[in-house]
Parts: sequence; structure tokens; C-alpha cells
Amino acid sequence: MRKRTYIFIIVIITGIFTQCTNVTQETVMTENEADPIAINLDENEIVAYTLPSPFQVSTMVKLLDIKYSGNVIRDVSNNTSYTSDNYRALNLGMNIVDFGYVTIYDKFQPAILYMKNIEKLMQELGLQSEEDKLIIKSFESNFNNKDSLEHIIKRHQNKIEYYFSVIKERKVGLLILCGFYVEGLYLSSNIYNEQLKDRTISVFMKKNMNQLFLQQQIFLSNLIELLEIYGDENTDGLINELTLLNDQFGSMHISYKQNPKSGKISSVRLKTKKLQEVNALVSDIRQKIISETI
Repeated sequence: MRKRTYIFIIVIITGIFTQCTNVTQETVMTENEADPIAINLDENEIVAYTLPSPFQVSTMVKLLDIKYSGNVIRDVSNNTSYTSDNYRALNLGMNIVDFGYVTIYDKFQPAILYMKNIEKLMQELGLQSEEDKLIIKSFESNFNNKDSLEHIIKRHQNKIEYYFSVIKERKVGLLILCGFYVEGLYLSSNIYNEQLKDRTISVFMKKNMNQLFLQQQIFLSNLIELLEIYGDENTDGLINELTLLNDQFGSMHISYKQNPKSGKISSVRLKTKKLQEVNALVSDIRQKIISETI
């Protein structure tokens, strides 16, 4: 039997607080940097996965000059007391996405509240070090300092990489990534639907949003496969829900052209009429995660 070594690549858009100027009318999706996460399983086949960053969607909508909307993120006062580590990890991922969204739009007061939720969930999962506490305390006392924000963001990314390097923490890291994904897709599908409904979407914006949804389809397939590898009976419900979502993505008939030499993807097309159905399904999954009913 052929064995596999799994390499995880989290798509990380670097410098998210400094990139929001001088955007060219080409695309904002093609220059993403990816950090590889290698797991040594003493096996002889390498499989690479691309996984979502918690700040990808926020960066995209900011670069596209889409106005801030507090309606597309979860209520910061939502309950953060959960009965299992699975739900703590999922909701931690969701809170980190919302933290990224409010901070990139300079909404620092709600950012502090999201940070408190993140701190609480990390403590309960046993993931917070003394250094993390000092960083968070520094942020709360100097919350409009974007260098502090970038430090916190990079710290979270490094921790995700660490979770995947330790076998017993691998499922926790994967569930945090699932939280990133669900909240990111909820955010992007709401925003795209609103832009289409208001007829305010430009060709440039549509081009980049279509590329974003192509990436999210790839992320989803990878997350399902990884959950089947590292999950257990307590993640079966989540796998079932994400599989239904993957089927819904199929109904969007996403297509694209790819340059055979450079590998660059262009001309991404999809059935935008199906966006509402994707949004409805991810909204349902999101609510089930918040209410611990998945």
C-alpha cells in the first residue's frame, strides 16, 4: 500500500493592513503567498492541500473598496460558552475571521470585544501561553496600533502551523480552519449577493469575487478530505453538512481557464443565481455551529 505525507498550505495574504493602496485593475487574487505546513509521517507520498486564511476574505473586500457592514459578522456579544472542544475550536476560528474584518476597517472598539472572545476560547482549549496574554494586553491598551494587530495575526497563523505539527492537536487546528472557512464563506457570499442585488458590482469586482469563490470551492474539498482523515465520530455531522455545501457549490458550475505554462488561472465563471442557495446553506451551518446543534 502506498503511504502519504500530508503537506498543508494555508493561503496567507501578507501585510493586510498595508496592501490596501495602489491596487491595479488586474486582479487582487493572484499574488497570494502560501506558507507550507509539513507533517512527517515517515511515508513516501506527498499530498498538498491549500487551506483558508482567516483574513483572506476581509483583505479581498477591503482591497475591492467594498463598504464595511456590521450585518455580515456575528454579534460580538454572542455566547462564547461551549460544551465541547470541537465547538470551542470552530467558534474560535469564526471569531478570528470577524476580528480580522473589523480591524481591517479600523473598527477597533468591536475588535477589542472579539479579542476577549478569542482569548477566552483559547484559554479553554489550553492554547494560550503567557506570551499570548502579554500580546493581547498590549493590544487592548494600544488598540489603534496596526503593528500590534499584525503581530497578533502572525501569532495566530504560527499557532495553526504548530497544531498541525503535533498529532494530538491536529484535529483542533483543523476545526479552527473549518471555523475560518464557514465564517469567511458566510461573509463573502453575503457581500457578493448584496453587490449583485444593488447592481453596484463592477467587472473588476466580479472578476475577483469569482476567483475568490473558486478558491473557496477548493478549500472546501480539502477540508472535507482532511476531516475524514483526522476527524472522529464527533465530526461526522460537520462532514455531512460540508458535503451538502460542496454539492451546492457544484450547482454553481464554476469554470475557468488556466495557462498551461504559468498555471495562472483566468476567466473564472459561475452561476451567480446559485449564490443565494450557497449563502442560505452556509448560514444554516454557521448557526448550527454557534448553537452547538451540528
